[in-house]
Amino acid sequence: MTDHVISALIAKRAELAGIIAELERQLAQHRADLTHIDAALRLFGSPIDPESIRPKRRYRRTRYFGRNELSRLRLDVLREATGEPMLTDEIAGLVMIKKGFEAGD
Repeated sequence: MTDHVISALIAKRAELAGIIAELERQLAQHRADLTHIDAALRLFGSPIDPESIRPKRRYRRTRYFGRNELSRLRLDVLREATGEPMLTDEIAGLVMIKKGFEAGD
């Protein structure tokens, strides 16, 4: 019985080690690219120190809603409200219904 567990753990470890190795290769390539861009900035005489440029944060779109869909749904719910104040839970519940999610979630 433990042979299956050990086999599964070995396979999972090998998978994760492969992912890490690939990410490290990508990281090395991105660092090299960054070094080349810094050198190009210096070549063109940029007065800005490349290290002072803040990193741009990557935006990850959620898989549940399309671009600006959540904002539009929320505003639709508020537009359809009867004019009385609404609790956040009520707004969220109505957005879930409009989106077609399970109300119990």
